[in-house]
Amino acid sequence: ASAAQWVSREEWHPLQTTSWLADGRLEMKLPYTNQTELLMDMLRHAGQVAVKAPQALAAAFTEQLRVALSVSDLSH
Repeated sequence: ASAAQWVSREEWHPLQTTSWLADGRLEMKLPYTNQTELLMDMLRHAGQVAVKAPQALAAAFTEQLRVALSVSDLSH
């Protein structure tokens, strides 16, 4: 819900659809062609966004978060 206000003001894609959930979160559905670009946009909101579908995008998002954690662990 904390990122929803910011995300709702952005146009991620002209054909996106959004709906507000009862708990204040925003559900967004959008087509995309470049997974890397979309992942970079979503990672700006890491910890505040969940990827429901497609599974390949959800897995790539999770992997990017794992990589970020492993890089962080190396600095200690």
